[in-house]
Amino acid sequence: MKKMMCAIFSIVMMFTTMFTQISYATTEKQLIIINKKTNKLAFYQSGELVKIYSVATGKKPSLTPEGHFKIVNKIKNRPFYKEKIPGGSPKNPLGDRWMGINARGTWGTTYGIHGNNNERSIGKYASSGCVRMHNKEIRALFNVVKVNTPVVITTSNKSFDEIAEKSGYALNSKVEKFNKVITTLNTSKLYTSPSFKKYTGTTLDAQSVQAYEKAGNFIKVKTWMGPRWAYVTEYIEGKEVRVDKNITTFETTNVRKKPFSNSTVIKTLPPQTLFVYKKVGSWYKVKTSDGPYYIYSKKVVTGIKTKFEKEIVLKNTKPVYENIFDKKPITTLAPQSVDAFEKVGNYYHIYTSAGTAWVQN
Repeated sequence: MKKMMCAIFSIVMMFTTMFTQISYATTEKQLIIINKKTNKLAFYQSGELVKIYSVATGKKPSLTPEGHFKIVNKIKNRPFYKEKIPGGSPKNPLGDRWMGINARGTWGTTYGIHGNNNERSIGKYASSGCVRMHNKEIRALFNVVKVNTPVVITTSNKSFDEIAEKSGYALNSKVEKFNKVITTLNTSKLYTSPSFKKYTGTTLDAQSVQAYEKAGNFIKVKTWMGPRWAYVTEYIEGKEVRVDKNITTFETTNVRKKPFSNSTVIKTLPPQTLFVYKKVGSWYKVKTSDGPYYIYSKKVVTGIKTKFEKEIVLKNTKPVYENIFDKKPITTLAPQSVDAFEKVGNYYHIYTSAGTAWVQN
Protein backbone atom coordinates (compact mmCIF):
# COMPACT_ATOMS: atom_id res chain seq x y z
CA MET A 1 0.00 0.00 0.00
CA LYS A 2 2.82 2.34 0.93
CA LYS A 3 4.60 1.61 -2.34
CA MET A 4 1.38 2.23 -4.27
CA MET A 5 0.86 5.60 -2.56
CA CYS A 6 4.45 6.60 -3.37
CA ALA A 7 3.94 5.64 -6.99
CA ILE A 8 0.70 7.63 -7.20
CA PHE A 9 2.38 10.62 -5.56
CA SER A 10 5.26 10.45 -8.07
CA ILE A 11 2.85 10.36 -11.01
CA VAL A 12 0.86 13.29 -9.64
CA MET A 13 4.06 15.28 -9.12
CA MET A 14 5.25 14.44 -12.62
CA PHE A 15 2.04 15.71 -14.23
CA THR A 16 1.86 18.74 -11.94
CA THR A 17 5.41 19.68 -12.90
CA MET A 18 4.72 18.98 -16.54
CA PHE A 19 1.67 21.21 -16.76
CA THR A 20 3.36 23.97 -14.76
CA GLN A 21 6.28 23.88 -17.20
CA ILE A 22 3.98 23.81 -20.23
CA SER A 23 2.44 27.07 -19.07
CA TYR A 24 5.88 28.53 -18.45
CA ALA A 25 7.27 27.44 -21.82
CA THR A 26 4.18 28.77 -23.58
CA THR A 27 4.70 32.22 -22.11
CA GLU A 28 8.20 32.14 -23.54
CA LYS A 29 6.79 31.25 -27.00
CA GLN A 30 9.75 29.03 -27.80
CA LEU A 31 10.10 26.59 -30.69
CA ILE A 32 12.86 24.34 -32.00
CA ILE A 33 12.86 23.12 -35.61
CA ILE A 34 15.32 20.55 -36.92
CA ASN A 35 15.53 20.11 -40.69
CA LYS A 36 17.24 16.84 -41.61
CA LYS A 37 17.48 18.00 -45.21
CA THR A 38 20.03 20.65 -44.25
CA ASN A 39 21.15 19.37 -40.84
CA LYS A 40 20.24 22.70 -39.28
CA LEU A 41 18.43 23.54 -36.04
CA ALA A 42 16.46 26.78 -35.65
CA PHE A 43 15.58 28.27 -32.28
CA TYR A 44 12.61 30.66 -32.05
CA GLN A 45 11.55 32.83 -29.15
CA SER A 46 8.69 35.34 -28.91
CA GLY A 47 7.86 34.89 -32.59
CA GLU A 48 11.40 35.62 -33.78
CA LEU A 49 14.06 33.36 -35.28
CA VAL A 50 16.91 33.77 -32.78
CA LYS A 51 19.63 31.58 -34.25
CA ILE A 52 20.34 28.70 -36.64
CA TYR A 53 22.79 25.97 -35.62
CA SER A 54 24.49 23.15 -37.51
CA VAL A 55 23.64 19.68 -36.20
CA ALA A 56 24.27 16.02 -36.93
CA THR A 57 21.34 13.65 -37.41
CA GLY A 58 20.89 9.92 -38.03
CA LYS A 59 23.20 7.91 -40.27
CA LYS A 60 20.01 6.70 -41.97
CA PRO A 61 16.87 8.85 -42.49
CA SER A 62 14.79 6.44 -40.40
CA LEU A 63 17.00 6.75 -37.32
CA THR A 64 16.08 10.31 -36.35
CA PRO A 65 12.30 10.46 -35.76
CA GLU A 66 10.17 13.05 -37.53
CA GLY A 67 7.12 14.77 -36.14
CA HIS A 68 6.01 17.14 -33.40
CA PHE A 69 7.54 16.55 -29.97
CA LYS A 70 8.49 18.40 -26.79
CA ILE A 71 11.56 18.87 -24.63
CA VAL A 72 10.65 16.77 -21.58
CA ASN A 73 13.88 16.92 -19.58
CA LYS A 74 17.19 18.74 -19.35
CA ILE A 75 20.21 16.98 -17.89
CA LYS A 76 23.78 18.11 -17.29
CA ASN A 77 26.56 15.51 -17.48
CA ARG A 78 24.31 12.58 -18.30
CA PRO A 79 26.24 9.27 -18.26
CA PHE A 80 26.35 7.16 -21.41
CA TYR A 81 24.91 4.08 -19.77
CA LYS A 82 25.35 1.74 -22.74
CA GLU A 83 29.15 1.86 -22.47
CA LYS A 84 29.33 2.96 -18.82
CA ILE A 85 30.98 6.28 -19.65
CA PRO A 86 30.51 8.79 -16.84
CA GLY A 87 28.79 12.11 -17.36
CA GLY A 88 31.12 14.98 -18.20
CA SER A 89 33.82 12.70 -19.60
CA PRO A 90 35.36 13.97 -22.88
CA LYS A 91 34.80 10.43 -24.18
CA ASN A 92 31.04 10.68 -23.60
CA PRO A 93 29.26 10.79 -27.01
CA LEU A 94 26.44 12.81 -25.40
CA GLY A 95 28.73 15.67 -24.46
CA ASP A 96 27.81 17.40 -21.20
CA ARG A 97 24.29 18.64 -22.04
CA TRP A 98 21.17 16.61 -22.85
CA MET A 99 17.67 17.84 -23.75
CA GLY A 100 15.39 14.81 -24.04
CA ILE A 101 12.42 14.69 -26.42
CA ASN A 102 9.33 12.48 -26.17
CA ALA A 103 9.69 10.85 -29.59
CA ARG A 104 8.24 7.46 -30.55
CA GLY A 105 6.53 6.94 -27.21
CA THR A 106 9.66 7.57 -25.14
CA TRP A 107 10.08 10.07 -22.30
CA GLY A 108 13.34 11.82 -23.04
CA THR A 109 15.73 8.99 -22.26
CA THR A 110 16.11 7.56 -25.78
CA TYR A 111 16.06 10.57 -28.12
CA GLY A 112 17.49 13.96 -27.40
CA ILE A 113 19.41 17.01 -28.51
CA HIS A 114 22.89 16.77 -27.01
CA GLY A 115 26.59 17.52 -27.29
CA ASN A 116 29.25 15.26 -28.75
CA ASN A 117 32.71 13.74 -28.40
CA ASN A 118 33.57 14.40 -32.06
CA GLU A 119 33.09 18.00 -33.19
CA ARG A 120 33.87 17.05 -36.81
CA SER A 121 30.68 15.00 -36.99
CA ILE A 122 28.47 18.09 -36.76
CA GLY A 123 26.72 18.91 -40.02
CA LYS A 124 26.83 15.27 -41.10
CA TYR A 125 24.56 12.23 -40.95
CA ALA A 126 26.42 10.56 -38.12
CA SER A 127 24.20 9.75 -35.13
CA SER A 128 22.20 6.72 -34.06
CA GLY A 129 19.03 8.81 -33.96
CA CYS A 130 19.68 11.77 -31.67
CA VAL A 131 20.51 15.31 -32.74
CA ARG A 132 24.08 16.34 -32.01
CA MET A 133 25.30 19.90 -31.61
CA HIS A 134 28.65 21.59 -31.09
CA ASN A 135 29.34 21.47 -27.35
CA LYS A 136 29.73 25.23 -26.99
CA GLU A 137 26.43 25.82 -28.78
CA ILE A 138 24.37 23.20 -26.91
CA ARG A 139 25.55 24.72 -23.63
CA ALA A 140 24.29 28.15 -24.69
CA LEU A 141 20.99 26.75 -26.00
CA PHE A 142 20.52 24.59 -22.90
CA ASN A 143 20.59 27.72 -20.74
CA VAL A 144 17.62 29.35 -22.49
CA VAL A 145 15.37 26.51 -23.67
CA LYS A 146 12.51 25.65 -21.32
CA VAL A 147 11.12 22.19 -20.60
CA ASN A 148 8.02 21.56 -22.75
CA THR A 149 9.34 23.68 -25.61
CA PRO A 150 7.83 22.24 -28.84
CA VAL A 151 10.25 20.49 -31.20
CA VAL A 152 9.54 19.91 -34.89
CA ILE A 153 11.76 17.44 -36.76
CA THR A 154 11.28 17.23 -40.51
CA THR A 155 12.94 16.78 -43.90
CA SER A 156 11.90 19.77 -45.95
CA ASN A 157 12.81 22.21 -48.72
CA LYS A 158 10.80 24.92 -46.96
CA SER A 159 12.28 27.78 -44.95
CA PHE A 160 12.25 27.60 -41.16
CA ASP A 161 9.61 30.34 -41.03
CA GLU A 162 7.35 28.36 -43.39
CA ILE A 163 7.75 25.24 -41.26
CA ALA A 164 7.07 27.27 -38.10
CA GLU A 165 3.91 28.87 -39.51
CA LYS A 166 2.63 25.53 -40.83
CA SER A 167 3.20 24.06 -37.36
CA GLY A 168 0.94 26.71 -35.85
CA TYR A 169 3.69 28.89 -34.41
CA ALA A 170 2.79 32.59 -34.32
CA LEU A 171 5.56 34.51 -36.06
CA ASN A 172 6.09 38.16 -35.25
CA SER A 173 4.12 39.94 -37.99
CA LYS A 174 4.59 43.50 -36.74
CA VAL A 175 5.16 45.78 -39.73
CA GLU A 176 7.95 48.33 -39.31
CA LYS A 177 9.22 51.12 -41.54
CA PHE A 178 12.29 50.01 -43.49
CA ASN A 179 13.10 52.69 -46.04
CA LYS A 180 16.44 51.39 -47.33
CA VAL A 181 18.15 50.07 -50.43
CA ILE A 182 19.14 46.45 -49.86
CA THR A 183 20.89 43.78 -51.89
CA THR A 184 19.28 40.35 -51.65
CA LEU A 185 21.62 37.37 -51.92
CA ASN A 186 19.16 34.65 -52.92
CA THR A 187 16.08 34.24 -55.09
CA SER A 188 13.07 35.41 -53.04
CA LYS A 189 9.41 34.41 -53.36
CA LEU A 190 6.99 37.32 -53.70
CA TYR A 191 3.75 37.71 -51.71
CA THR A 192 0.89 40.21 -51.71
CA SER A 193 1.12 40.50 -47.90
CA PRO A 194 3.54 39.23 -45.23
CA SER A 195 2.05 35.74 -45.10
CA PHE A 196 3.05 32.47 -46.74
CA LYS A 197 -0.60 32.02 -47.71
CA LYS A 198 -0.38 35.00 -50.09
CA TYR A 199 2.21 33.69 -52.57
CA THR A 200 1.97 35.32 -56.00
CA GLY A 201 3.65 32.48 -57.88
CA THR A 202 6.55 34.75 -58.85
CA THR A 203 10.07 35.27 -57.56
CA LEU A 204 12.66 38.01 -57.36
CA ASP A 205 16.23 37.23 -58.40
CA ALA A 206 19.11 38.27 -56.14
CA GLN A 207 19.58 42.01 -56.76
CA SER A 208 19.57 45.50 -55.27
CA VAL A 209 16.07 46.81 -54.53
CA GLN A 210 14.32 49.64 -52.73
CA ALA A 211 12.67 48.42 -49.52
CA TYR A 212 9.82 50.17 -47.69
CA GLU A 213 8.63 48.01 -44.80
CA LYS A 214 9.66 44.90 -42.88
CA ALA A 215 7.79 42.20 -40.95
CA GLY A 216 10.11 39.47 -39.73
CA ASN A 217 11.85 38.10 -42.84
CA PHE A 218 9.19 39.61 -45.11
CA ILE A 219 10.37 42.84 -46.74
CA LYS A 220 8.16 45.07 -48.87
CA VAL A 221 10.14 45.96 -52.01
CA LYS A 222 9.71 47.72 -55.31
CA THR A 223 9.16 45.26 -58.20
CA TRP A 224 8.04 45.37 -61.85
CA MET A 225 4.55 44.49 -60.57
CA GLY A 226 4.55 47.27 -58.02
CA PRO A 227 5.23 46.87 -54.27
CA ARG A 228 5.36 43.23 -53.17
CA TRP A 229 6.44 41.41 -50.02
CA ALA A 230 9.61 39.39 -50.62
CA TYR A 231 10.57 36.63 -48.22
CA VAL A 232 14.27 37.44 -47.80
CA THR A 233 16.54 35.09 -45.87
CA GLU A 234 19.81 36.93 -46.57
CA TYR A 235 20.48 40.52 -47.53
CA ILE A 236 22.96 43.31 -46.96
CA GLU A 237 22.13 46.98 -46.71
CA GLY A 238 23.31 49.08 -49.62
CA LYS A 239 23.34 48.89 -53.40
CA GLU A 240 25.65 46.53 -55.24
CA VAL A 241 27.70 48.64 -57.66
CA ARG A 242 30.10 47.84 -60.47
CA VAL A 243 33.71 48.82 -59.68
CA ASP A 244 36.03 46.83 -62.02
CA LYS A 245 39.39 47.66 -60.44
CA ASN A 246 42.54 46.19 -58.96
CA ILE A 247 43.08 46.14 -55.22
CA THR A 248 46.11 45.10 -53.18
CA THR A 249 45.91 43.19 -49.92
CA PHE A 250 48.70 43.42 -47.35
CA GLU A 251 47.85 40.55 -45.05
CA THR A 252 46.27 37.11 -45.22
CA THR A 253 42.71 37.59 -46.46
CA ASN A 254 39.68 35.35 -45.97
CA VAL A 255 37.52 34.81 -49.05
CA ARG A 256 33.96 34.28 -47.85
CA LYS A 257 30.89 32.72 -49.43
CA LYS A 258 28.61 35.62 -48.46
CA PRO A 259 29.30 39.27 -47.49
CA PHE A 260 29.10 38.61 -43.74
CA SER A 261 31.90 38.31 -41.19
CA ASN A 262 30.48 34.96 -39.97
CA SER A 263 30.02 33.50 -43.45
CA THR A 264 31.84 30.35 -44.53
CA VAL A 265 35.51 30.89 -45.41
CA ILE A 266 36.04 29.40 -48.88
CA LYS A 267 39.79 29.93 -48.98
CA THR A 268 42.53 32.08 -47.48
CA LEU A 269 44.74 34.17 -49.76
CA PRO A 270 48.26 35.49 -49.09
CA PRO A 271 48.94 39.22 -49.69
CA GLN A 272 48.52 39.97 -53.39
CA THR A 273 46.80 42.07 -56.06
CA LEU A 274 43.24 41.05 -56.96
CA PHE A 275 40.74 42.19 -59.56
CA VAL A 276 37.35 42.99 -58.04
CA TYR A 277 34.28 43.73 -60.12
CA LYS A 278 31.50 44.63 -57.66
CA LYS A 279 31.09 46.17 -54.23
CA VAL A 280 28.21 46.10 -51.76
CA GLY A 281 28.50 47.68 -48.33
CA SER A 282 32.02 47.00 -47.07
CA TRP A 283 32.54 43.95 -49.27
CA TYR A 284 34.19 43.44 -52.66
CA LYS A 285 33.07 40.69 -55.00
CA VAL A 286 35.97 38.81 -56.53
CA LYS A 287 36.11 36.06 -59.13
CA THR A 288 38.08 33.00 -58.06
CA SER A 289 38.70 29.59 -59.60
CA ASP A 290 35.90 28.33 -57.34
CA GLY A 291 33.39 31.03 -58.30
CA PRO A 292 32.46 34.59 -57.24
CA TYR A 293 32.99 35.28 -53.55
CA TYR A 294 33.56 38.18 -51.15
CA ILE A 295 36.44 39.85 -49.33
CA TYR A 296 36.24 42.59 -46.70
CA SER A 297 37.21 45.97 -48.13
CA LYS A 298 38.49 47.79 -45.05
CA LYS A 299 42.06 46.49 -45.23
CA VAL A 300 42.84 46.80 -48.92
CA VAL A 301 44.27 49.59 -51.07
CA THR A 302 43.00 50.43 -54.53
CA GLY A 303 45.70 49.91 -57.16
CA ILE A 304 48.60 47.62 -58.02
CA LYS A 305 51.77 47.61 -55.95
CA THR A 306 54.61 48.68 -58.25
CA LYS A 307 58.28 49.61 -58.05
CA PHE A 308 58.73 53.35 -57.53
CA GLU A 309 62.39 54.26 -57.08
CA LYS A 310 62.00 58.02 -56.82
CA GLU A 311 62.35 60.82 -54.34
CA ILE A 312 59.09 62.20 -52.95
CA VAL A 313 58.49 65.41 -51.02
CA LEU A 314 56.59 65.37 -47.73
CA LYS A 315 55.08 68.84 -47.47
CA ASN A 316 53.56 68.25 -44.03
CA THR A 317 54.48 66.31 -40.90
CA LYS A 318 53.61 62.66 -41.57
CA PRO A 319 53.25 59.56 -39.38
CA VAL A 320 54.85 56.50 -40.95
CA TYR A 321 53.95 52.86 -40.34
CA GLU A 322 55.74 49.54 -40.57
CA ASN A 323 52.60 48.11 -42.20
CA ILE A 324 49.96 50.19 -43.99
CA PHE A 325 47.12 49.26 -41.63
CA ASP A 326 49.03 49.50 -38.36
CA LYS A 327 47.37 51.81 -35.85
CA LYS A 328 50.58 52.94 -34.17
CA PRO A 329 53.26 54.75 -36.24
CA ILE A 330 56.92 53.80 -35.85
CA THR A 331 57.90 57.46 -36.10
CA THR A 332 56.82 60.85 -37.42
CA LEU A 333 58.65 62.65 -40.21
CA ALA A 334 58.96 66.42 -40.53
CA PRO A 335 58.51 67.99 -44.00
CA GLN A 336 61.41 66.73 -46.15
CA SER A 337 62.40 64.72 -49.20
CA VAL A 338 62.57 60.92 -48.82
CA ASP A 339 63.48 58.04 -51.10
CA ALA A 340 60.65 55.68 -52.06
CA PHE A 341 61.00 52.22 -53.60
CA GLU A 342 57.38 51.01 -53.86
CA LYS A 343 53.97 52.55 -54.43
CA VAL A 344 50.32 51.49 -54.30
CA GLY A 345 47.52 54.02 -54.59
CA ASN A 346 48.69 57.06 -52.62
CA TYR A 347 50.83 55.00 -50.25
CA TYR A 348 54.63 55.02 -50.62
CA HIS A 349 57.13 52.56 -49.19
CA ILE A 350 60.09 54.65 -48.07
CA TYR A 351 63.45 54.47 -46.34
CA THR A 352 63.71 56.09 -42.89
CA SER A 353 66.24 56.08 -40.05
CA ALA A 354 63.85 53.70 -38.23
CA GLY A 355 63.79 51.28 -41.18
CA THR A 356 61.44 50.94 -44.13
CA ALA A 357 57.96 52.34 -43.62
CA TRP A 358 54.73 53.26 -45.39
CA VAL A 359 53.55 56.83 -45.68
CA GLN A 360 50.39 58.24 -47.23
CA ASN A 361 51.19 61.27 -49.36
